[in-house]
Amino acid sequence: MKIDSHDAYTAAAPEQFWALLSGLRTQLSRALPEAEEGIRYDMPRFRIENTIIGGYAAFRSECLQSDSD
Repeated sequence: MKIDSHDAYTAAAPEQFWALLSGLRTQLSRALPEAEEGIRYDMPRFRIENTIIGGYAAFRSECLQSDSD
């Protein structure tokens, strides 16, 4: 399955993480209103100009959030 949006990513993740991923997306969208959503390396990311500012990922047994620090 090709992941081409944040919604597709969440739908493809383990069900136990759906609410958490949705919450992370909402928090990042509110914190970074000028950021563009997208997918990079099959994971959701937020970008301002040419810089990826943050993103998140879910795996079988854990969920991660990253930022540019």
